[in-house]
Amino acid sequence: MWMEGGQQKGYEVYNMAKNIVIWGMGAQYERLFNNFMYEIYKGNINISGIVCNKEDVFCKKRDGFPLIDKYQLKEIDFEYVVIASELYVNEIRNEALQLGIERKRLIDGRIFQMPCFDFCKYASLIDNPVTILSNDCWAGYVYSNLELLFTSPLINISWDDEEFAKFLDDPVFFLNTELMMEREGSLEKGIWPIASLGSNDRKVKMNLVHNATFAEGKALWDRRKERINYSNFFVKMGFPSFIDEKIKGFCVDQFRKVQYKKILTYYGDDVECAYKTERFLWKEKKGRGLLQYNYNLYFHRDYQLDVNILELLTSGQNYSRYAI
Repeated sequence: MWMEGGQQKGYEVYNMAKNIVIWGMGAQYERLFNNFMYEIYKGNINISGIVCNKEDVFCKKRDGFPLIDKYQLKEIDFEYVVIASELYVNEIRNEALQLGIERKRLIDGRIFQMPCFDFCKYASLIDNPVTILSNDCWAGYVYSNLELLFTSPLINISWDDEEFAKFLDDPVFFLNTELMMEREGSLEKGIWPIASLGSNDRKVKMNLVHNATFAEGKALWDRRKERINYSNFFVKMGFPSFIDEKIKGFCVDQFRKVQYKKILTYYGDDVECAYKTERFLWKEKKGRGLLQYNYNLYFHRDYQLDVNILELLTSGQNYSRYAI
């Protein structure tokens, strides 16, 4: 019977091996086999069994792991199911859900192939979800790439730099206020809805750029708001090199006050706490013209080439993939 992940929530469980079962033993299992073995070698996982169709159980074990059919899962201790089948991932997920296994315990095997993957750190983001507070669409990209549930209401929302900086002054306060309409959207006029949190001198505004109407955006906001994990925030702030100097100063001051794990993406030697990599400069020297469209957009697209995203989200330290 599957167990709750670890004995306690949070980062303390990094060094505890997780019991998993692998569902599927076809072509993707073969491609992922060495990834699985490396996680075993690191002490991150124990494989309790390999699930396959009952008619395919022609022997007791494969690669030393018991072969079982899905109805034997109730006899096995495990915390996660890793789906090792690209062709039938949706079918397997539905079968597992019908057996009563939680959605968050079902992991697409492709995640094992991401750069710098570590199963214990990844599992900690399942057991202790990270709520990413980002002033652009970066959070949505990260959740999607990591196959994690959207646990932030700020997905697909665009902020004016100064408004997001004001939000960072007290995210908990603002997230516990009602989302209100400042302007309705109109497809005919080509304008998006504008929403706000708080009131009077404690009000911040945001742009619902991916929603046609305020009601549509609020429905998504309210649904995702229920998933917020107030004990595990991560803040990502970024702005272009051509930002107004006064606004930049205010944003940087606000960012420095943030006590959560965080990253500021900005190109310029005038902001010491900003993160940038030599890879960006190297590409610019090769004539790519990157500086002309700013570092924040570069990081937005290519962040996994620069940072160990699991290290960034779990520890907020030593996440750069480059050293000078």
